[in-house]
Amino acid sequence: MNAKTILLSLTMLALSAGLIQAQGTESVINVDFQPGPSGSAHSTTYTGSGALDDADHDFWNAVEPPVDGYASSWGSGGNFSFVGTYSLGALLDSEGAKTPVEVSISEGVPRGTTFAVNPENLWAFEHVADDAKDLMKDYLIAPGGGTNLVVISPLVRGARYTLYLYGAGDQDAHQTAFTVGGLTKTTEGVPNASHDMRNGGDYVVFENVEAVDGSLSILYVGAGSSRDGNFNGFQLKGKLPDMDADSPGGNVP
Repeated sequence: MNAKTILLSLTMLALSAGLIQAQGTESVINVDFQPGPSGSAHSTTYTGSGALDDADHDFWNAVEPPVDGYASSWGSGGNFSFVGTYSLGALLDSEGAKTPVEVSISEGVPRGTTFAVNPENLWAFEHVADDAKDLMKDYLIAPGGGTNLVVISPLVRGARYTLYLYGAGDQDAHQTAFTVGGLTKTTEGVPNASHDMRNGGDYVVFENVEAVDGSLSILYVGAGSSRDGNFNGFQLKGKLPDMDADSPGGNVP
């Protein structure tokens, strides 16, 4: 048996075991943004359903950009401590299968920051959506009215995707304006009371978004009186690229 045959056999075994994602298939990728390790005292990676319908598939990738780190009775987090861009690749899909997709976070101007609500801070914690506490209690922040950038790649060039973008803090002064493909949608934020996640409140939905160059760029900025734009995480639904494509992003099947 030659090396090529052995590699093909191993690949087929991995696919059948669900260890890697089949090329060209439609998948869901879930991402939960959190402070990096030095600021993660009050972070917990979410497991469960998001607003996007994906029954019984509940894996979420924890994306934790490096931060300078602190913890207090209010919460934990810190300013980004990386320079330029932080990327995390080989994200798993919602079933736990490996994909070629990565997420990149820009440093931002002013420099981005992060936060995770301390569950013992009851006033703030009760404002976090009851049906997804671990997703909505921690987030990236584009501070002081600055706009920051998250990029998802590689995707299938020319394919169209659905994006659920979660952007709410722990009080009603926090709203986030997301821009994807030239279209902007803004969250209303939390109602300063116990609630479940609401479309337009805690998250917004972008449908039929084209990955023109094999990637999707997400701009986020504060739209409320706090001037902080919170980005808790996202769900992406669509086809993933053919790993054998000659150029990044593959082609539409």
